[in-house]
Order: sequence, then structure tokens, then C-alpha cells
Amino acid sequence: MKLVHIGDTHLGFRAYNKTTDYGVNMRQADVYHSFRRVLDKTAEINPDIVIIAGDMFHSVRPDNFTVYTTFNALNDFRKKCAAPMFIIGGNHDTPKTSDAGCILDLYRVIPNIRVVHSESKSLDVPELDLRVYCMPYRTIKDAGTADFTPESERKYNVFILHGTVGDMKRGMHDIYKVDPEILDRFEWDYIALGHIHICEQVGERAWYSVSTDYASTSVWEEASHPKGFIEYDLEEHKMTFHKIETRKVIDMPVIDAA
Repeated sequence: MKLVHIGDTHLGFRAYNKTTDYGVNMRQADVYHSFRRVLDKTAEINPDIVIIAGDMFHSVRPDNFTVYTTFNALNDFRKKCAAPMFIIGGNHDTPKTSDAGCILDLYRVIPNIRVVHSESKSLDVPELDLRVYCMPYRTIKDAGTADFTPESERKYNVFILHGTVGDMKRGMHDIYKVDPEILDRFEWDYIALGHIHICEQVGERAWYSVSTDYASTSVWEEASHPKGFIEYDLEEHKMTFHKIETRKVIDMPVIDAA
């Protein structure tokens, strides 16, 4: 049983004032092309399940171009790979109020895509003998009291969470943080984390996958870290990191103006 764990894609991200020949912000185009490379590589791997662990979009209300091109990308992917896909809401793409509606719901119309953004939810996939536990960003404040007891009758149990685990330095501005003990409370076969843009292991089987491109306000901190995604074998508990090519980020040395 293989899964692909995709981190923060931040589709619709824009920066600087350069545009492509088609008038699209160049960084927005870069981020989209990185996403397509990830999907193409995932289709080659042909995993049993695919996870997007939050912040698929950079904003709650992405522009129409981003919504349309993302729909096309996922629709094209579905023609190449039939694996069920699970998408949870992150802090960037989840409305502040539960009654505002979430753009992620649009992608439910694509076959075998399941979306969770407003509540913690357990999803059963009997044909794979799998249960997937989803904790989107909006619900991490309740992480200490949520009941996520694995299904004893299922062979595989996967936990998806978007948020900061423990006192990680990169998540120091988050109001709510998840107690690392939650990750160790049960014997999960894999814990797919989103929110941190660098690939990091935070538990025996718990990983932040890394963002698929440099789409944050602190790209220089990420400059030495490659972008890509994780492939994980649930039988052998083996992690493989797949690097993808992106536009280079060069961190210039400090200049002493004195």
C-alpha cells in the first residue's frame, strides 16, 4: 500500500511584478507549474491514495484563473491515476467563519476526491481496508479532546493534520499548537502533516511533506531546502522524498553598508 503526501501547494500565490507573455504573474505561474509536475510524477508512481495536507490555495478567495486551472489539473490527473484523493483545509484556504463556504468544496465533483475543511472527520475506504482521519486547520484547537481512535477492523489507519506540532520554531506565531503526544497516542500507519514548508520528521511515522514551491513570506529560510513531495510505503514504513525542479531561490550574503 503506497500513499503520496503532498504539502502546501499555495496555488494562486503572487509576488513581485513580473508577468508571463499571457499576462499571468510569473510567480503564480511558477507555483502552478510546480503543482503540475508533482501531479505528473504522482501519476507515474500510481499510489493507492493521495493526500493534499492543507493550503492547496494561497487565499480563501483565489482568482478565477487559479480556480479554473486547478480544476483542469486535478481533472487531468484523475484520467491518469484513479487513487482516492483526500484534501483538507489549511489556514490559508479556510474561511474564518464556518458559514462562509469554502472553495475547496468545488473539487468534490471530480470523481474520488474527498474534501474536509470545517470539522474533524473520519473517512472510511473499505475497498482499501483503510480509514483516514482528517483534522483541518480550523479544528486543531480541539485536538486535545477529539476522539480519533483508529478503527480496529481496518488494516491501515492514516492521520492528516494541518497545523503546528509542539513548539516548532517555524510555527511560533500560531495561536493553537498540537500536542506531540497526540501523534504517539495511537499506532498510526502514517501521519501526513501540512503547514511547515520544509520536509521534517516529527514522529516515528509523522512527516511534514514540504511545500511544492517557494510560496511564503520567508522564502530565504527555505532556499537551501528542495521542494517536492513524499511517497510512503505503509507495509514497509519506508519514506521516499521526490524532488521537483522549481525556479531557483538565491539567498544573497549580507552586505555591510557601513
